[in-house]
Amino acid sequence: MKRYWKLSTFILIIILTIGIFYLKPLFSHNEYPDFTIKTIKGDSTEIKDLTLQGYYSPDSKLQSNFSTMYSEKTFSLSHDQTIYDGQQSFFSQLSYLDSFSPLNRLQKEHKHFIRGKNLQLQNFFEDDSFIVYVNLDQEYLDKSSGKRFFDISLLNKKTDEQLSYKIDLPEKKDYQYVGIQKIQIINSSLSVVTRNELSQTNNQDYQEELQEYHIYQLDLGNQKVATDNLISFEKNPSSSELTRVELLSETQLDQTSDDLIFCLFHDQPINEQDESASLDSRSRILDYELVHYKISTNESKKIPLPKEFSTLNSAVISDKKTLYSYYFIDKKLTIYTTTLSKPNESSKLVIDLPVLEDSIEWESIKNNKLYLVSATKESPLKKKLSIYHLTDGELIYEGSIEPTADNTLTKKNNLTFDNE
Repeated sequence: MKRYWKLSTFILIIILTIGIFYLKPLFSHNEYPDFTIKTIKGDSTEIKDLTLQGYYSPDSKLQSNFSTMYSEKTFSLSHDQTIYDGQQSFFSQLSYLDSFSPLNRLQKEHKHFIRGKNLQLQNFFEDDSFIVYVNLDQEYLDKSSGKRFFDISLLNKKTDEQLSYKIDLPEKKDYQYVGIQKIQIINSSLSVVTRNELSQTNNQDYQEELQEYHIYQLDLGNQKVATDNLISFEKNPSSSELTRVELLSETQLDQTSDDLIFCLFHDQPINEQDESASLDSRSRILDYELVHYKISTNESKKIPLPKEFSTLNSAVISDKKTLYSYYFIDKKLTIYTTTLSKPNESSKLVIDLPVLEDSIEWESIKNNKLYLVSATKESPLKKKLSIYHLTDGELIYEGSIEPTADNTLTKKNNLTFDNE
């Protein structure tokens, strides 16, 4: 027996370590406060499917200090429960999924198919017949490391048959990064949208990241890329503006969409030698442009925006086939609603808000409803949740996000929500 004491000790340590991670959620339940959403006005069913991501800090003073990243605790809040990331089991934490992620359902219903995969929503697509998973073997790659390839898995939900493919990614340029943004099946064809990045030195002698968006149509039968469509955007070569491109189309696990919405941000050039310039002034957005791209036809066209968006504090949200362009002035929110079927027609709505824009910590638009979380003067642990219907601007729900009655907290504690 003495011969194996080292092995026995090693096995005991492994068992204790795994046991601690399994038991941790039981002991940490009361370590952090629970929060609740109290209905003040409206129907509580409005928040039945709402999930918010919040950050709790034991000491509000740390919010202005770098050490806040070590002290704040991330949690998910729904209408009936608060779940901290640290309260999940060891294997749940390894999956990098929050408690309300749509991929949790796939893990429960198709655990054999999901096992060992990169659990990012943009890597999956699901319809009535199939679940498709596509991953890039190496997003970041040094040329000496070899080639990138698509790692593809397909599950037939009706027969439970699984198929796997590996397809080399054709690289016409030396990309330092290639990341999957969206997966779609359009007209029985599997399309993968990627963001490809490469660096070049510009006239000011600093490295500028150049982004390209590609749509790769994959031929699974012959295990090759059938087409590689580069989505091009018109740029003014004589302009000194820097253009950033962002894909606005929201990734949905079970939403088939032939449409991609891109936002082009024209930024003020960064003068690295101007030490007196503030960070905000060096990265100021000068203008926006919206581009609608159809995957099936490889066609793109610009979507007109209100002139106010050139200078005002504004934003654009895409929800399925509808665009919401909005900006704040004092306590007024002006929002334009545009459908992709009629891009030249927009309806305008002005909503009077009870708070200034600076008080709004989180906003989202879903199913023609505007969701706002704003700070209150009562306590850093108390927030206001408001839901407006965007047909007429009516306030249809008002609630208070606050600690439950059994939590004793001080003014040093802090609660925040943000748009990531």
